[in-house]
Amino acid sequence: MPAMPRLAAVAAAAAVAVAATVTLTAYGAAPLPTAAAHVAASGRQATGFHIPDYPRSLPLEVSSTGPSSRQAPRESSALLTRSPLPSQRQTRAPTPASTRRPTRTSTPASTREPTPAPRQGATKAPSRMLTPPPTPPPTRARTPAPSPARTRAATRASTRTPTRAPTRAPTRTPRKTPTPSATRRASAWRLGDGLRKCTSANARVRQEVRDMTAAERTAFTAAVRAVLDPDAGFPVDFSAIHRASKAHGSPTFLPWHRLFLLEFEDALRSVDPSVALPYWKWSSDWRDPAASPVWSASLLGGSDPGECIPDGPFANLGATAPRPGCVRRGFTGRAAKGMGEIRFEEPSVLAELVGGSSNYSSFVDALEFAHGAVHVAVGGAQLSANQGHMYFVAQSSCDPAFFVHHAFVDHLWATRQAAPGKSRSAYAGVHEGRAVRSTDELAPFGATVRQTFALPCVSYAQPGPGPQGRSAAGEPRSRLDAEKLVEESIGDKLWPMELFARQNGLTEENIQQKKVALKAAEVDATVKGNTAAAAAGRE
Repeated sequence: MPAMPRLAAVAAAAAVAVAATVTLTAYGAAPLPTAAAHVAASGRQATGFHIPDYPRSLPLEVSSTGPSSRQAPRESSALLTRSPLPSQRQTRAPTPASTRRPTRTSTPASTREPTPAPRQGATKAPSRMLTPPPTPPPTRARTPAPSPARTRAATRASTRTPTRAPTRAPTRTPRKTPTPSATRRASAWRLGDGLRKCTSANARVRQEVRDMTAAERTAFTAAVRAVLDPDAGFPVDFSAIHRASKAHGSPTFLPWHRLFLLEFEDALRSVDPSVALPYWKWSSDWRDPAASPVWSASLLGGSDPGECIPDGPFANLGATAPRPGCVRRGFTGRAAKGMGEIRFEEPSVLAELVGGSSNYSSFVDALEFAHGAVHVAVGGAQLSANQGHMYFVAQSSCDPAFFVHHAFVDHLWATRQAAPGKSRSAYAGVHEGRAVRSTDELAPFGATVRQTFALPCVSYAQPGPGPQGRSAAGEPRSRLDAEKLVEESIGDKLWPMELFARQNGLTEENIQQKKVALKAAEVDATVKGNTAAAAAGRE
């Protein structure tokens, strides 16, 4: 009989051991402690990656060429469903407690104590199971985490950065952002505010860029950056407005751009009310435009062909078209012949356009044609492919040079409107197959052409002594000689204008019409001996 109790005791002990082993195996197989640590670790990484100091324009850039910022949360939440990693440190009390609750109800506390040792190989796991607030043991700090977690973090980081890094200059310098009050004013700005607020009580004077004081230049360039740079988060994309315009190659070219400049200027004033849009009298730099002081580090900044703006207040300025990147130019700034042989139109020829006998239709044809040389020179004078933004109509307004360039074009129109014997409301021509009318509406501004003839809030100051510029000095010529001289010498001047007109989609008939109008002004100026053609023909 003594043997029987002993056998019964052995059998009972074996049964208890088997039951404990099954129970321990079932609990030990549960990945909940490790999954909780994985949730905590992945949660830290997702949060640290998703709160960068970028403005709200970044999701637009990311969505264009890579995953959007809205995809990152899905990726981090997907980490919760993947197979558990080896043991990791737990830092959040609620997660382990809540996830272990179902197992604790079916397993006695006495059997849970030895469980983690055979499954996890961690000697301190039992104490963590029995203690309500989980206290991570020092022996588990980040030991198994490097492989999956850091790889995922690196993967997520690589999907966020490629949008700008490949196209921007490698050393992009952070720029001063507008003050909070300026930011609030700018965020409330709406398209149409410029025309609505254009009254004599809100008047300002536009001056030539070289006549600005240092303080005026600083205020202007800071406001432009706040409005144009996608990183600044301004609510309106002016490049998109210009891209959708149908005003090029027609009489609406001048009134449409007048409203466009007015809205842009008012946007600048929503950032800094002291700012007025200046103009760049590029005809003063007609001989060698790349050496103009406007490309200094205190104004428009320099240029390296095909690269981001290298210096000045617009260094590495962002752009949204044709894809997120930086504003690029196509010449060598502040260098002799940095735009090759491209020459801008001379002051004497523009003076003939403004004060000559041409009608509005010929005036706008010649002026639009002449302005194309500036676009081609700034955007692609030294590039045969992948030209900069100013080279293309759809991208040109990304470059701050666009606005001071077009302000000069508008200045010429305003000067003509005020000239003796000229009518301020003169407007004629054909657009899209029909005669234009002053009652035509200019989209998207909701205003008519007639409303652009006189803006009570805008006036222009004549340039000071510095930027006046002079045409070439020659001798008066007969009209027959002048026509011959112009024909022989104007080819080098016209080719960039023709190039810009063609890539803008103008028909050959339209291009020839504009060329004839500009040549007529060139001949008139040459007759007076005030052009390079007249100087070249001097014996």
